Amino acid sequence: MAEKFYSGRDGKLLLDRSADDASTGLVEQLKVRNWSMQSDLSLLDITTLGDNHKDYTPGIVGYTGSATLLYYQDASNHIQVSNWLRDAGVGTQSDGVGTEEKVELDLRLYDGNDYKSIVFKAYITGASIGVTVGDIISADFNFTVCGKPSTVTI
Repeated sequence: MAEKFYSGRDGKLLLDRSADDASTGLVEQLKVRNWSMQSDLSLLDITTLGDNHKDYTPGIVGYTGSATLLYYQDASNHIQVSNWLRDAGVGTQSDGVGTEEKVELDLRLYDGNDYKSIVFKAYITGASIGVTVGDIISADFNFTVCGKPSTVTI
């Protein structure tokens, strides 16, 4: 049996800005440097008076993550990270971020034409962009998942 080790070259990130409207579909985000996702289980303290050691029971699970996209313009002068920045609240709109900014993300690992995937709805909760001499400009984004992932095949 042949073994398969995955590398960063096997990863992709797809985005659908209209997470509540399935008509748009997921679009591959180009120039992604990295993505990551973490899960976190909250533990509830059930220690009682007279106990000598703390005790816990499982609470709820939450998910957060991040991605880094390179800042560039495509041939049509469209800046590829502009939607991400807008979803994170970077812009001139006075309304802030609303429920319509919830996005659907698909984190993928490819193996030829097949892939493994984590699909979920999330809010972009943070963004940072900076400039360094001698380096490509990149924008870092954080996201928080709403509910549980709809697909997990990883």
